[in-house]
Amino acid sequence: MRLPSTERLSVLVVEDEPLIAMHLKLCVEAFGHKVCGVAATADDAIELGLTHRPDVMLTDLRLRGGTSGEHAARVLFETIGLRAIFVSGNLDPDMRAQLSDLSPIAMIMKPFGIQEIERALSLVRPPPQS
Repeated sequence: MRLPSTERLSVLVVEDEPLIAMHLKLCVEAFGHKVCGVAATADDAIELGLTHRPDVMLTDLRLRGGTSGEHAARVLFETIGLRAIFVSGNLDPDMRAQLSDLSPIAMIMKPFGIQEIERALSLVRPPPQS
C-alpha cells in the first residue's frame, strides 16, 4: 500500500537487533513512509527524535547497553509529544499498564507480521501540511 506524499509519515525505528531493525525499516518504507533514523539505544533514540521530530516511533522495550525503549518513549512524549508503537516480546499486562500514560498508538508482540505494522501505522495521523 502506497500513500500519497501528503500522507507519508516520518518514522523513527528504535531496535537493537540489527535484523529486526532492518526488517522494520523495510516494512515502513514499503508502506510509503520515510524512516528518519534507526537507533539501538535510548540515548540515540532521544537524540534522533529531538533532531528529526518524527510523526511516530516504532520501539522495542529492551535496548542495547541496558537502556530502555520505554525511557526514550517517555522523554520524547513528555518533551515533543511523540507517540510510540511498541514492538516487543515483553508486553505483559503489567508492562501494558505501565506504558498506558504514554498514549501508545499500538502495542505489538514479537514475533510480528508486517500486517500488524501496517495496521498500527495506519492509526497515525501526520500533522497537517503547511
